[in-house]
Amino acid sequence: MIEVVLLDDDRRQFVALERACSTVGIQLHHARSAAEAASLSRLGQASLVVVTEKLSNAQGFPVAQSIAPTPTVVCSEALTSTTVFEAVGSGAYDCLAKPLEVESILAVKAHSQLKLIGLLSLLM
Repeated sequence: MIEVVLLDDDRRQFVALERACSTVGIQLHHARSAAEAASLSRLGQASLVVVTEKLSNAQGFPVAQSIAPTPTVVCSEALTSTTVFEAVGSGAYDCLAKPLEVESILAVKAHSQLKLIGLLSLLM
């Protein structure tokens, strides 16, 4: 099972995504703060963290840096090239458009695992 933490202070996004995720083997956890998301990722309850770009009490970009080394994705309602560059420049693995779709989460997770496997093979 894939464990994903969604950091979004709007619970509606979590509720909308949780049911769809459960049908494809994704356990979705809801974090309401950066500290909670970081804690869940450190406890091993996340193989991917999805952070909303604009939180009521913070920006998503610095949060992505604080959660490393867990792969982090920033999601944005206004997905532009600037948003993507800022997200990736802050340490996020990728940037996705809101509303989030299960397929996008699965694709990012698969790609991050392939990248890790590729990096490990270079070291061997």
